[in-house]
Amino acid sequence: MPETTRQPETTPAAVAIAQALGNKRPDEVWQLICLGPLTNIALSLRLCPHIISNLGSDSIPGLVVMGGALEAKGNSGLASELNFHSDPEAALIVTQCSGRTEPIPRNSRMTLVSWEVCLSCHIQWEDFDTLLGRVGNDCGSSPAVYRNTIRTFLKKILSKFEEVSRSGNKSVCVLPDAVAVLTALHPSHFLQNAIDTFIIIELASNLTRGCCAIDWYGTPLSRKKSGKWSNSQLVIEANSSNFAKHLFNLVNESGGVLAKTLCA
Repeated sequence: MPETTRQPETTPAAVAIAQALGNKRPDEVWQLICLGPLTNIALSLRLCPHIISNLGSDSIPGLVVMGGALEAKGNSGLASELNFHSDPEAALIVTQCSGRTEPIPRNSRMTLVSWEVCLSCHIQWEDFDTLLGRVGNDCGSSPAVYRNTIRTFLKKILSKFEEVSRSGNKSVCVLPDAVAVLTALHPSHFLQNAIDTFIIIELASNLTRGCCAIDWYGTPLSRKKSGKWSNSQLVIEANSSNFAKHLFNLVNESGGVLAKTLCA
């Protein structure tokens, strides 16, 4: 890939996100896909709490977040996933839609793709090599042929991940970012089970800081009485059997995406 000629932006990321979402036209459908800690998203919501209502539609999830551990099987803290554990305060702000106390429209709710869901959607390392367009028998070390710029880009951004994961003798390849992106772009085909519920993030305890507390058994009536409105669509199960197929289609397709997508 050629070296970029772009210069670093001078506008802080949180401000730029707020400005971009504030300028969305009524005929556009935008999504915000969050693949890391939610610091900049939380700051944007503090600056302009209303911008979250500019995301998504009735059929397209507006705010998709890769983070959290539904079963408290942490990969950073004992019970916390890395992105939420890195900035629990930001995760709390985003889950609460910057302190809203009234019912939250469906398109403004966070769609949460947890660490456990990402683990369930894995591919074999042979599929990973095919995804990058590699040829040869010993794909882990053989030269690669790249058919398009997307594969070249993937090779660059996944090189460190592959070095660490493959050398660690992990039997399967786990791509959490890809799971979140497929959830955003193809929800009707990729999501198999999801529930609307109330989620809040633990801040106080040293052992559970960044942990997700989830209302598993609440009803619309009980949430109305307590003021704990459903603020999230919680992904319970994704189509793991077709994960590789979806990935290949996404890399190979030449058409554009209907929804304008911002990746944070």
